[in-house]
This record gives sequence, structure tokens and C-alpha cells, in this order.
Amino acid sequence: MTACATAEGEGPLIDEEPDQPSVEPAIEPLAASEILYAPRTLAREALETGEEALPPDEIDRTPSERITFAAASAAPIWNSRLGRAEAEPLLAVDAPDLAPRIVLPQMRQAAGSVCVSAEYMTGSENLKLKPDGPRLKAPATVFASATDAKNFLLTVRAHQPMYLPFRHPDVSLGHGWIYDGGGSHRGQDYSRSGVDDGDDPTFAVRAVAPGKVVSLYWGGAGNGVAIEHTAPDGFKFLSVYYHLRNGKDNDLANALAMDCSQSSDSRCPKYKLFAQRYPNHVSWGTNAHKLMVKLGDTVSGGQQIGWAGNTGPGGAGNGLNDDGSPQSPRGNVHLHTYWGAQHPTEANTYIHIDPYGVYNKENTGCYDLLEDTLFSRVVAPFYENFHALPLEVLSTYFSYYSQMGMSPRTLSVHRDGGDVRASGSFQRGIPGGWYTRLYMTEAQFQTRFNEYYALGMIPRETTVIPDSGNDAPRYTATFRPLQSGEGFDHRGRMTASAFSQKWNTLVEGQKWRVADYFGYSVDGVDYQSALFSSTEGRPFYLWTNRTFTDLKAKIADGFAHGLAPVSVTASELDGGTRYNAILMPRPGCWAWYVGLSRDTYQATWSNLVGRGYRLEKVQGYDDSEKYAAVFTLASGATPSVCP
Repeated sequence: MTACATAEGEGPLIDEEPDQPSVEPAIEPLAASEILYAPRTLAREALETGEEALPPDEIDRTPSERITFAAASAAPIWNSRLGRAEAEPLLAVDAPDLAPRIVLPQMRQAAGSVCVSAEYMTGSENLKLKPDGPRLKAPATVFASATDAKNFLLTVRAHQPMYLPFRHPDVSLGHGWIYDGGGSHRGQDYSRSGVDDGDDPTFAVRAVAPGKVVSLYWGGAGNGVAIEHTAPDGFKFLSVYYHLRNGKDNDLANALAMDCSQSSDSRCPKYKLFAQRYPNHVSWGTNAHKLMVKLGDTVSGGQQIGWAGNTGPGGAGNGLNDDGSPQSPRGNVHLHTYWGAQHPTEANTYIHIDPYGVYNKENTGCYDLLEDTLFSRVVAPFYENFHALPLEVLSTYFSYYSQMGMSPRTLSVHRDGGDVRASGSFQRGIPGGWYTRLYMTEAQFQTRFNEYYALGMIPRETTVIPDSGNDAPRYTATFRPLQSGEGFDHRGRMTASAFSQKWNTLVEGQKWRVADYFGYSVDGVDYQSALFSSTEGRPFYLWTNRTFTDLKAKIADGFAHGLAPVSVTASELDGGTRYNAILMPRPGCWAWYVGLSRDTYQATWSNLVGRGYRLEKVQGYDDSEKYAAVFTLASGATPSVCP
């Protein structure tokens, strides 16, 4: 058996295979800082955990787009099939000299705003993708009027997560739906910055979502790939990738073989001269830079399909002089993409869409992540598993995943100096409806609690952080349905004495359990937020206010007696960071961590999820520099050896 490794340079949780328990663990004295329930009946199935330090070759990142912040007067509200997420105003500014640090995006709907004058009826040319691929039509050729086109485009939304076609942090958008100089583009151009002269500016190109390769060809746009994406509900999108590389020698041969006498494109002869006179230019890449898919292949989301290049007259040709010499030492290496939504009536036909929902020029600033747009965003504004995400981005785009039937499995809101960030996970398969409220004041939390309790909902997970302005607590909570016959008691702000009284009454007296626990400090006083529940109660342990070393020993003992750490949190107290854990008998493989850095958390997540685990709980702390997390094997089974 492999052991579950932890952060901060600590050793494994378990050094050897645990023995089956034969006696009940000792009951330690109850103290205000340490709450323990000793189980009366013990689980008879030992849990095994596994973790290896195998970071991925490339770490997923939040899409690298500009983020701007501006003040707003009201918070947006979203609805979905399975739940609702709402954002409270993130900072109330009472004093004129207190500048707001946490703000919601300004909704730019005023007359004359550049972000609401979309130009979606530009261009009339259509594409027939080779060989025998689908058609991609401009809105202007499909609809009789701008009103009809607008009404259709207003219905277009993401039906499955779709991501930007790259992960390199230095790649950004160059041109949007309209060329910045004017004229119809109906695509997106991406290129990489920060590249020294003589260095290759290429980057890995990735499929925006799972799908099937339906077209692969060479032409005026160079090497092209088209992928058809079918969402779980059957809705189809098309993504097209132009100017890719397919091996230096192959691309040179194709360029030299072009018959420019049959082309009206003035860039064609310049492109041939470029191939003849500059075959060793860095922009051609190497023979290793080949297409990585073939016609008919099934690809996964994020899978690399090739490398950005400048193949085809439409690629390199825009950066060449009449004699074929390149105008830039880096050439015109970039990725051009088209996106299409399925035609409402014509089979194998797609309508050009702007995945950002902007339908405008890039240089207007409308593509900034927090600018409001009339049309929905199809490309994901963040990954469904995220950390250190600005709270503004989460609150603005919460509905991106919830409208697909995904629910927040875990959600943590935490400080980053004067800013507020969020970490969490949207997942499928979470039963029941839900509500989520972000960054509430104490009064707002009470109001929402009353509102949702009237609908049969109670808090499932609560995090609390101090406001930067006045140190008052701010609450973030996800609500779940109250179970049939369930008794519960939720308190968001208890002193140690008040918590102990609740413990004595509900846990000791009525044999309830603590289902959720979070510790924090406000104005020099330590508080605790907890949900007490009468269901699934026995046995369980709750360890609070522990050092890392002590918590590790307690959880190791729990593993040895068949108990899994279903929750691990960090309390940022005035006296220093302390740790808490809830242990219960659960099947399967479990792994827990505290003190993970941002990059280490990402690598750990990628490693474990790649081996079949799912994220059960995450919390950011220590100015968003550290993370606590719990993972469990997604299948819920108990294998003989944990992967």
C-alpha cells in the first residue's frame, strides 16, 4: 500500500498497513478547543490511501485574459435548472475615504456604450470544410434580418464546458469578431508575447472540448482541423483551427506546390517566395511540429491537436513583403479559430458565433472578462475546478456551469490581502437542488437563511472571512435540501463556550453529529460556525484547533480504525493557523492535505483526478497562498490497492 503524502515537507500519514481495530479508541477529555466523539461501533473495513508526487507536464491555468474591475450598483442574479447562485454586494463603503477593493462588474448598458453595439451581421462568405466536412455560415447569410439573427444568437449558450484552445500563459487574443482595422473576421486570432527574436513563438493548440475530428485539410489557411462537439443534451458546436504546422518539410513542400495562377489572393505568390528564399526561418518550426490527430479521431477536451504556425497564404502572407521576406523576425505565427453553433434546421451546418459573446473589435475592451455583453459567453471564463479565482469572476459567471446541471461540490472564499478570491469545484451527480450565496454580511446571511429554510434548505458548507474594511464577518454558504426527518441546528458565530454548550446538548445529549465546521477570528475573538445534524451521525470524530503535526497523528489514527477525513479545514485565528477535521466511516480511498502552495495544489489536483479521484473539499487560506483539500476516489468503491 502507498501512503498519502502531505505538504510542508511532512512524511506519509500511514507508514504501514493498518490493523483491523479490536478495541474502542480511548476517549480523551472534552475541552473547548478539542471536541471528540468516540465511536461506540467501529468500522470493520480499513481504508487505504495513495499519493505520489507526479506533477503533470503542464499545469492547467485560468484562461489568460485581461481582468478589469469597476464599481457596480447591484449584484447579478442567475437561475438554473438545479439551483440558483446569487452574489451579495461585495463591499459596502460607508466612509468617503474608504475605497472599495471588492466590486462587482459594471454592467455597460448605457446608451453609446461600445460593448452593446455588436456587429454580428458582418460578412457574407460561407465555408465548406474539406473533405466533405460541414458548412460554416455567417449569420448574415442565414437570417433574413438582424432581428432574426439577434434572436438566434441570444439563445446560444454553452451546453458543455468549452475552453480556450491553449494553456500557455503568454498567449492572448489579438483580433476578435471584427478586425481592429475594420472588416469582417468572424474568428479569433491568438498569438504569444514575450518571445525573443530568433526564438520560435509557437504554442500548443488544444481541442476546446471533447469531440470528433470531422475535417482535416491543407488550403489557403494552411493546415486546418475542424472538430465537432456534441454536448450531453445533444446540442452540437464546431471549432475550427487554422494555420497549424504539420512538419517543416511537409509544409514547405505544400507551399512550393501551390499554383498561385489559380488564386486571386495576392498573398499567394509572396508565400511561395517565402518558402523558396527563407526555408530556414524560425516560423516554419521543425519536423516534430506535426498535426497530432487524423480524420475521424475522437479527442478529449484540452487534448493537444497540433502547434500554432503561419502556414498558408492567409497565415504567413499577411506578414510578408512583396519579395517574400518576413516583416518580423518571428513571422506571423498565430492561431486562427472559428466557432459555430448548430443550424436550427439544416443538418451538418453551423452558424458562426463569437465564443466571447462580444461580436465586436478586440480593441474596444469588450473582451475583458468582466465587461457585460448582450450575448452569452460560450468559452469558459474559468475551469470547473478552480482556485485563487477573483471573486468578481466567479460571481459574474456562476451560471456558466450551473446552467449545464453542474453544482458546487465545495466552495471556499478567502482573502488575498485587500482582495477576495475563491476556490472550489463544480461537479455533476450531486443530488437535489441547491442555493449559493457569496460574501454575505451577518444580517444578509440571516435573511437568506430564513428565506431558504422556508423552502426546505439548510447550509451544507459555510466559510467565513473578515471584511477588509471593518473586520466584520463575511459568510459564503451553499444550501442543500433538508432530509426527511432530519433535525439540525446551524450557528454561524459561536464562541468556544457557546459551541461547547451546543455540543453537550446536541452531540452528547441527543447523539447528533457535526456535519460542517469552520473556525475564524473577528476583532481578536475566536469564533466557530457549525452545522449540527441528527442524520448519519454515529460514529464520528471532530478535531479542532490542532497543530499540523497533531492533526496528522489524529487522522492517521482514524485511518487505522476505518475512519476517513471527510472534512479538513484551516482556522486563521489571531493566535495563528490551526487545523480541524471531521472523521467518519466511509468506504474507498481518501487523501487529505494542508499547506499546499498554489502550484502544488494544482499539481496535486491534476495528479489525483487523473487517477480517478474527485475533489471533496477545498479551502484557501494564508492570503490565498496555501490550500487545504480532501480527495476521495470518485467511484466510491474500496479497491484492494488505491491507485
